[in-house]
Amino acid sequence: MLAGLAFFALAGCSGAVSGNAEPVAQTGSVEPSRPAGQDGPSAQQVPGKGVPKVEHPIDIGRPSRAPCTVLTAQQIGELLGGVAPPKPYLDGAAGPSCYWGGDAAHGNASVEVIFPDVDKLGLTSVYQAAGGAYGFFRPLDPVNGYPIAAYNIRDDRGIGECRVALGVSDRQTVDISARQARKNIGKKDPCDSVRGIAEMVLSNIRGG
Repeated sequence: MLAGLAFFALAGCSGAVSGNAEPVAQTGSVEPSRPAGQDGPSAQQVPGKGVPKVEHPIDIGRPSRAPCTVLTAQQIGELLGGVAPPKPYLDGAAGPSCYWGGDAAHGNASVEVIFPDVDKLGLTSVYQAAGGAYGFFRPLDPVNGYPIAAYNIRDDRGIGECRVALGVSDRQTVDISARQARKNIGKKDPCDSVRGIAEMVLSNIRGG
C-alpha cells in the first residue's frame, strides 16, 4: 500500500499531490454538482441501471460529522511528506469535508475528502451524469469489494488531478480528490493514486 502511495509524498519519494491553499473544490477544479432525478432523489430506485450495488453498506453518520478523522496524521504525513493540520469544512456546499496541505511547506500538496449530501442517490447520481454534467467518467477496480468511480466535469488527469466517488451504500458515497506535483504529471495516473487513498479512508471508516 505505502509503496503505491509514496508517489504523493515529498520527503524521499518521487513527488506530491499539489493544490492551492483552499480546498480543491473551491479553487482550480470545481466540485461537480450532483444532479437530482426529476422525481426527486428519494423517489428513485437505487442502484440505477448499470450501477454496481453496494453489498455491505457502511454507516457513515459519525465520520461525516468529523470528516478529518478519516485519515490519520501518520497517513497524511506519508502522503504529503510531513505534518499537515486538518482543515474541516462542515458547512460546505457539497457536504462536510476535510482538507490537508496546500501550503509551501508541503510543496502545495493536498488531499480532500468530502461526504456529499446533495442527494441520496449514491453512485447512481454519478453514473447518471456520465457523459452529461460529468465529461469525465471512469469506473475503477472496487476497493475491498466497494465500487468506486472517477468523475469530474472534465478530464483533469493531464494536469495531475483526479476525483473519485466511493460507494459506501446504494445512497451514499465518500468522495476523495487530490492533485499531483507538476514534476510528477504523466508518471502515474492520478486516479489510480487517489484510489489508494480511498482504500485508506475505507479502512479507517470501517475501523481497520
